[in-house]
Amino acid sequence: MLKRSFAAIAMVIPMLLVKNATAADAYPTKPIKLIVPYTAGGSTDNIARLLAERLRLELKQPVVVENRPGGNNLIAARALLASQPDGYTLMLATNGLLAVAPALYGKLPFDPVNGFSHLGFVSGYPYVVVTGAHDTKRSLQDYIVRAREKPKSVSYMVVGNVTAIAGAMLKSRSKADLLEVRYKGGADAISDLIAGRVDLGLIAPSVASPLIKSGKLSPLAVTTKSRFNAMPDVQTVGEAGGGLEEFHVDVWSALVAPPGVSPQIASRVAQALGNITKDSAFATDLAKNGEYPIQGGPTDVKARVGREMPKWKSVVESTGMSLIQ
Repeated sequence: MLKRSFAAIAMVIPMLLVKNATAADAYPTKPIKLIVPYTAGGSTDNIARLLAERLRLELKQPVVVENRPGGNNLIAARALLASQPDGYTLMLATNGLLAVAPALYGKLPFDPVNGFSHLGFVSGYPYVVVTGAHDTKRSLQDYIVRAREKPKSVSYMVVGNVTAIAGAMLKSRSKADLLEVRYKGGADAISDLIAGRVDLGLIAPSVASPLIKSGKLSPLAVTTKSRFNAMPDVQTVGEAGGGLEEFHVDVWSALVAPPGVSPQIASRVAQALGNITKDSAFATDLAKNGEYPIQGGPTDVKARVGREMPKWKSVVESTGMSLIQ
């Protein structure tokens, strides 16, 4: 009996391996789902839809965007990790989830370095520090001086992990006692910025630019190391001085899948993504929203995640931010 059982198993295993290899070689044969951890219409969602169309052309299969907002990206992350590692469920993740969240949370349901199949970088953008158009005569320096003289007299909006840590850095390095105001979504935060109910916001160029052009918001600074090509007349935060000389924060995105995706499938998607990020037409489309492509494959993403986690942990500890339990 045992001999027959072992013999049966010995026959089945090669068959399964052949079946899996065949499926990997044929990939993709059906539509692919691309999870986005944010609501429709935001900067990350816009990038995802540009990416989905490009992936469709590269992989010859429809790519359907599915928005799974909430829980500081954890709802989307759990949905991805609960899916089969067959290459048909992907996620556009930002450094807010992959590198910043580990510094902000006491415990996470995943390992950012080894808990995903990293497939490659997609894009990046800086923040634009803005205020309501009613305060067009003010500069970032003016707000910092006011907050130093009168603690918590200047407020700033926080939506998500990266703006939370960027705001804490601004507060700590400028030695200005700014008041943090948290929002569940960007729409309410923008409305309060326009109405003057909150003083400062750190928002994506794709959101900031049309509101600046329409006269609803006024730009104060960008969070790049040097002047931002899309807004060359706007100073950097570092140019405000007063301890902010080395201040720079960007948001970058990468394509990830559940752990355990076969090397053949991961390589196929990574190759397609590499073709997309090298394409000048994709760069042109991103530039319309103040974004830029980032090139780099699976090992590059994994290395950057590992490199940035200690950096953000240091920021959290030095600024006295409370961990999210």
